[in-house]
Amino acid sequence: MKNIKSRKGKNIKIQLVNNNIIEGEIVGYSTDDVVIIKEKINNVEAFVPVKSIVSFSFPIPITSSSFIDIRDKKEYKTVTLGKQIWMAKDLAYRPSEYTESTKSNEKNVVLYNRESAKDACPVGWHIPSTLEWYYLLTFISGEEIESVKDSRQKILSSEKGIKSGFNANSKDNWWDSDFLSIYSDVPKSKIKEEKFLAIRCVKNN
Repeated sequence: MKNIKSRKGKNIKIQLVNNNIIEGEIVGYSTDDVVIIKEKINNVEAFVPVKSIVSFSFPIPITSSSFIDIRDKKEYKTVTLGKQIWMAKDLAYRPSEYTESTKSNEKNVVLYNRESAKDACPVGWHIPSTLEWYYLLTFISGEEIESVKDSRQKILSSEKGIKSGFNANSKDNWWDSDFLSIYSDVPKSKIKEEKFLAIRCVKNN
């Protein structure tokens, strides 16, 4: 139960040995073995011995809204995860000046090459960096991760990922701004096959 420690301020859902469920915010610890939870339903503090806990999870608070891309009038649902606001589906904008630089996959998701990806997100939004992907994945999973590349699909397709409202497609592979910057500097003569990837925009701070 060590994952409960140092989680003050987190929302938590606990199942006790007597099958009772407690849901609320961790507000402190009276000892190393007792967690203080401010219950969501009746707004009182419960002192919960760690040894009485059968299982626990950290529900993800979801705030959703919507955004209209003025370039083509497409509407996107958005979801707030931690301190980040993400589009809740992949970008579908097709820039007219890059007719050969976008295509669709079997799920009808628009894919972008490195040229069309650079300015694809609408004003006020951007392609996330590796660090921003890291923040998203650690928020959803509730755990530190070693690699964004190795963890992204696993976390976003997990039960927590599905409940987060991010709405990942199991076959999605997205641009991140760090990789795009490095890849953009590679001469075309050295590229054997052009990469076409999806884009998921995150809102500017």
